[in-house]
Amino acid sequence: MGEHDTDPLVGLFVVMKIPFVATVVVVCVLVGLGLLVPQSDDLDALIGLAESGDADAQFNLGINYEIGNGVSIDVENAASWLRRAADQGHSGAQFSLAQKYFEGAGVDQDAVEAVKWTRRAAKQEHMLAQLSLGQLYFFGQGVQQDDSQAAKWIRKAAEQGYARAEDNLGWLYSTGRGVSQDDNAAIQWYRRAAEKGLATAQFSLGLMYATGRGVGRDMGEAEHWYQLAAEQGYKEAKGALLDLENSGDVSEF
Repeated sequence: MGEHDTDPLVGLFVVMKIPFVATVVVVCVLVGLGLLVPQSDDLDALIGLAESGDADAQFNLGINYEIGNGVSIDVENAASWLRRAADQGHSGAQFSLAQKYFEGAGVDQDAVEAVKWTRRAAKQEHMLAQLSLGQLYFFGQGVQQDDSQAAKWIRKAAEQGYARAEDNLGWLYSTGRGVSQDDNAAIQWYRRAAEKGLATAQFSLGLMYATGRGVGRDMGEAEHWYQLAAEQGYKEAKGALLDLENSGDVSEF
């Protein structure tokens, strides 16, 4: 057992911690989810639209300044344009502005402002903001720690089909944090995320099969999900497969 002598589900609340990473990473996530398509084909036209008050143009211009897309990187200009769009209710700008406040990039670092803008975006069904707000409540970052509020906002993102939130919600059900402990519900949410290809969820689903929690114990299914996670380089899954190969049983991994 050695290094694996721990509760197998402790520490599996593997999160993106969106509020605490560089905005450029958040931008990449937004682009990958199809929530943002920075534009710079006609910078003059974009600037003209932004100056005329078009919120989408202001948002895109702010992001262009953030990542240096067609312009020199300028975090102060980025924050300025994002604020203009955010003030008009643009949820993407609100969430991006929140990141600026968390980082202190282009604005003074201010956790209260960061939470405020995250909440405004979350209330507009922005799923990354919902997940982030849930995580803020879970960790007590900028708000009073509150498991039930964490579960509430994470669930909202999960119900939109966001795999990371589905995985987080599965963990909450498996541990009973903010919700009534329910292995069946944990399996349901882990499976949704695992079928989308999320390695952490694949590993957790495999572990549920290996231990027989919420589902009949099935080492073949456990190995299947561990393998999928391992193929993505997930270290814990590789360890589980090795244990399975050596002993034929990873129920206590």
